[in-house]
Amino acid sequence: MPNFFVEQAGTLNLFQQQRTPNHGFRPGQLGALHAVLAHFSVQDDPAIVCLPTGYGKTSLMMALPMLLGPARVLIVEPSSSLRKQVHSHISVMSTLRRIGALSEDCPLPYVHLHIGRPQSLEEWQSLRTYDVVVSTPSSSSPDLAPGAPPDLFDFVIFDEAHHAPADSWMAYVEHFTKARFLFLTATPFRRDGRIIPGKLVYRYPVMRAVDEGAFEPINFCAAPIEDELDDEHVDQAIARAAVQQLNEDRANGFDHRLFIRAGTIKAAQDLVPLYQGLGIAVEAISSKLTKRQQ
Repeated sequence: MPNFFVEQAGTLNLFQQQRTPNHGFRPGQLGALHAVLAHFSVQDDPAIVCLPTGYGKTSLMMALPMLLGPARVLIVEPSSSLRKQVHSHISVMSTLRRIGALSEDCPLPYVHLHIGRPQSLEEWQSLRTYDVVVSTPSSSSPDLAPGAPPDLFDFVIFDEAHHAPADSWMAYVEHFTKARFLFLTATPFRRDGRIIPGKLVYRYPVMRAVDEGAFEPINFCAAPIEDELDDEHVDQAIARAAVQQLNEDRANGFDHRLFIRAGTIKAAQDLVPLYQGLGIAVEAISSKLTKRQQ
């Protein structure tokens, strides 16, 4: 049976704090690691960690098991594309090796890309041979794929937790009763008002990450606004400024793209003709489209 995270616990350089880009843990990552450890030292409730998008949640998924020492980790991703991406990173402990928290020649965990639903107890039991299983709710949620032994996983991580169907959260929590749960998200708030189960143990502000230089280089583009209360005017001003910047970038030889984010699906659909009228080929992408259409 695997015991990677227990055997390799002492090899993680937790005190490798970032001094230069891509070298050491970022301040918010270290804060989150310590906050989760502190939480589980006194409580059994699920822990919620909120980090800005792109700040490095994957590094937490790699580092925390080495500090908590679970026998087997389940990572639940909201989509098949993220499942594949995270599996590829965890398999080689990519970010921890890149920042110097692990040596380049360190042993690696046995990681399984879990696709499809187990149809028997034997199929579930076969997962015991892995250190980490990376799955999705449709493949491993106990209410969709029953039969998993309750002790199969002792640490369950929900990535992008605000995207997961609420029923699937509770199915995992209620089934794997002996496991510790961690919910990772960029925002603990959902449009449907449902509350992510657990306690918010750490939240790193976006502006602190910006001040830290985590997202550099960023060039802010001015969009002159005459009436902030006129939503149509605001959208038009932002569109003109964005398209002007994109055209300048392309004229300078950059193969750049324009990504427009809206608050609702309808708002995204309403923006399409605005940008198309400025000569930009755009389409609205949302959860109402199939994966193939997206």
